[in-house]
Amino acid sequence: MRTLKRRWTGWVSFAVVSAAIPHPARGQLVDRGAFVLYRNGVEVGVEDFSIHRQGTGGAQLVVATSMVRVRGGSTLTTSLSLAGPEMAPSEYSVMAAGADTTSVRIVRAGRRFRSRRIDSAGEEERAYPIRGASVILDAGVAHLYFVLAELADGSVVHPLMPLEGRQLGAARVERAAETIRIGGAPTETTRVRLGSVGEAWFDGSGRLLRVRVGEGGFVAERRP
Repeated sequence: MRTLKRRWTGWVSFAVVSAAIPHPARGQLVDRGAFVLYRNGVEVGVEDFSIHRQGTGGAQLVVATSMVRVRGGSTLTTSLSLAGPEMAPSEYSVMAAGADTTSVRIVRAGRRFRSRRIDSAGEEERAYPIRGASVILDAGVAHLYFVLAELADGSVVHPLMPLEGRQLGAARVERAAETIRIGGAPTETTRVRLGSVGEAWFDGSGRLLRVRVGEGGFVAERRP
């Protein structure tokens, strides 16, 4: 069941900024890099990201942050926290700054994700039920697909798209070996397809190399 509440606020600008600033990432560096972003074959921007791990076992916390710059569009700043060895989403924030500014913060609370969105229209709160394994993805943010690396073939997850305010239905994971070209060189990869949502390619060490969403309108390729 989803709850929805919207109210006007006189301090929207301040709250938008403070709600979506990523937490400083500390701990062991897992991955860092940049993706070149394409829409319909045209380069449109770049995404810089980093992923850190803190603690081990049940106390493990993985924190992934990014900044996405799109030409003529919004700048997205994101922060995702994943808890425990199962890397369950515990908190996520995204701020889209452009002609208008929007921020969304998601927090896991029991068997629900609670969302707070602030934009020029006011403030909105929602609750999304947690059904089985969940992943948080967002339109135009490539590095979030790194969570697919460890998902078993045939497993089922439930994607949540906070910036779009959507919770998708169950999506099945399909894994397959595939050779792709990165920087002009052939590379052996594992392709992980998440139903009709999107797909990601990983090298032998588990690094995310490429992301394609939907029918291919959005593609992100890692800079060599």
